Amino acid sequence: MILLIFMLQIHQIYTRKIPFTTVVSFGDSNTDTGNVYKLTNYSWPPVPPYFRGRLLNGPTWVERLGISKLIDYAHMGSTIDDKVVQGWGIINLQPVPGVRQQIEIHLNDIRRSTINVHQTIYIIWAGLNDYYFNQTISPSTIATSLLNVIKDLVTMGAMHILVFNQPPLQSYPFIHIMDQNLNFTAFTIQLNANLSAGVATIRHDNPKISLNIFDLYSLISKIIANGSTYLFKNTVDPCWNITINGTVLHRCVDPTSYVFIDGYHFTNEIPFNHEFFIRLAWSFPLLKKLRIFNLKPQLLPSSNEIYSLIKYSHLSSLNILDVHVDYIEQFLNDTKTCLPCLNELTVDYNQLQIATENFTKDRTRFNCKNVEKLNIKQKNIELEDFYTYFPLL
Repeated sequence: MILLIFMLQIHQIYTRKIPFTTVVSFGDSNTDTGNVYKLTNYSWPPVPPYFRGRLLNGPTWVERLGISKLIDYAHMGSTIDDKVVQGWGIINLQPVPGVRQQIEIHLNDIRRSTINVHQTIYIIWAGLNDYYFNQTISPSTIATSLLNVIKDLVTMGAMHILVFNQPPLQSYPFIHIMDQNLNFTAFTIQLNANLSAGVATIRHDNPKISLNIFDLYSLISKIIANGSTYLFKNTVDPCWNITINGTVLHRCVDPTSYVFIDGYHFTNEIPFNHEFFIRLAWSFPLLKKLRIFNLKPQLLPSSNEIYSLIKYSHLSSLNILDVHVDYIEQFLNDTKTCLPCLNELTVDYNQLQIATENFTKDRTRFNCKNVEKLNIKQKNIELEDFYTYFPLL
């Protein structure tokens, strides 16, 4: 926890005075907002069942954050570097640029229209396709490719970088079919260890940049190990079985009860946890408006887990209407989140009552005291405690 707080303080030193105006994302199908769909003249992936050109059953994770200024170079099927392993949007039919090549495209774009790297955060999520298209590749080779991508961004002048480590590959349905779970556990752990060590070196050599790893491995591992907590009934099988040409062989009745939408991708029902919001605060320290979409509950902490306080120093407008009640408690509980500038709140009244224990809970009172605009459907509220909770209404 001390290390976490220290890292947060160091990050704030270099970012608290820098308002981000642009988010640039690189990667594969986990982040592709429709680039391959356009590249294939809207023929792949098949829509439906996939959502608007995403290889998912809904918007990508970055779209669900409600960020308006997003430049996305991610392509489904992309590897990290197509000079090491070629990636394909459609197997053997549509080659796609690797992440290093996506960065080259970005460089060409900013030569035509300049971008302020001090006000831009770069996000990288890739690596699984390197193994998918070359099953003899080593974890060190994938990690080295990722580190080269980070170095490319640093050389380009990027000041703010967030990179995702690899999720637990051994949990993917397509790995289960291969009966190689133990091998892939070791494979992923080694890959992530190499990535962490390399990132530490880059950070040491470039002390003025903000470079963080989002620990996707731990997050997904917790979700799979505690599926029932999230109301997932199936953490092993894919909801959809789809052939390479897009033919749907099987579709489950309720995708929201599955962790995996197909053999290679998570359902968009995967929830955010406390760590996710820590990373969000790190990466967007001057965030003023935030809207969260997630109806799944958060993972309950273990008995020995201690929350570190997340502070959104500039967040003034928060929309938590389309969420599980856990997220209302996450943001309003002042032992988890500090919102000193919050003056507009959009929320479901009934869930607000639950999270605040009918407007009597002290722990959720502080973050409500400066709210001047409360967007709820409920009218003619007569509870005295309600107006004590929101004295500026």
